[in-house]
Amino acid sequence: MLRELKTLNDTNIGEALKTLRIDRGMTLKDLSDKTNLSQSVLSRYERGKRMPTLTSFVALTRALDAEIFFAKK
Repeated sequence: MLRELKTLNDTNIGEALKTLRIDRGMTLKDLSDKTNLSQSVLSRYERGKRMPTLTSFVALTRALDAEIFFAKK
């Protein structure tokens, strides 16, 4: 079951991506095949060593069947 994250930022976006991937029963290779992003790049995202571009982030959310909500402060 997906753990809810109230907000995503540069310190927890990798954790969220990894949680979604694992919750979906996907390996890094599976996600790589769906997004055309290398496994090493995906690993860096998950470990917080690199931030995805907006294009990559959208590809990841689609591949992970995730929704993004934007909220006003």
